[in-house]
Amino acid sequence: MKGLTQVIYLEAHNPTTQLLLADLDLDGDAELVLSLIDKISEDPVVLALPLPATNVPSPIWQVSLDKGSHPSDPAFAQTDDSTGYVLLTTIEANSGSMWVWKIESDTGDSSWDGGLNLNNLDGDNDVPHIRLPGPIITNLDSDDVPEMIITIPTDADGSASADGAEYRGLEISDGDEIWSFNARKWLCRCASDVFRY
Repeated sequence: MKGLTQVIYLEAHNPTTQLLLADLDLDGDAELVLSLIDKISEDPVVLALPLPATNVPSPIWQVSLDKGSHPSDPAFAQTDDSTGYVLLTTIEANSGSMWVWKIESDTGDSSWDGGLNLNNLDGDNDVPHIRLPGPIITNLDSDDVPEMIITIPTDADGSASADGAEYRGLEISDGDEIWSFNARKWLCRCASDVFRY
C-alpha cells in the first residue's frame, strides 16, 4: 500500500524545475540559477545566487518574467569568450502559449524584453504536465556559436494523431528558427535529448 500512496502523491504534485550550476560571470567559478514562481505575484522569476554561501546569500540578480504562468528549467550558453546567457521558456497554463527568455548571465539584463513569442496556438490548456522542458544547448550548424532546441510540450488532441509535442531549433543570437519538427501523437513530459554522431 505504501507504493500506491507514493504513486498517487507523485501524480498530484505541482510542476517543478531543476536548478542550474553555471559560470555566469565567466570567472571560473559556478553560480546557482533557479527558476521559480513568485508566491505573491505568481509570476515566473529567475534568481542567480553566489556559491558557496555560508549565510543567507544576496542575489547576484533577480528577473521577473511578465508572460507565462510556469517557467522551464534554465539553461546556460556561452556564445563567445566574454558573453553568456541564461535561457529558459515560460508557458501559460490556460492557453499553452510559450515564450523564450534570454538573460545576460553576468548582469541579469533581458535581451528579449517581453520574451520571444513562439506563437504556438494549438490551445492545449492542460500544461505543464510534470515539468516544462528547458532549452537544450547544442551546435546545430557548422559555426562555433551554439544554438538551442526548444520543446513545446502541448498536445490539444491527446492521443489522437493530429497534434503532438513540437521541437524547434532556434538561433540564440536573434531567435530565428532554423528548423521545426512536430511529433505525432501525445504530449511531451520530459526534456528532449540531442545525440551527436
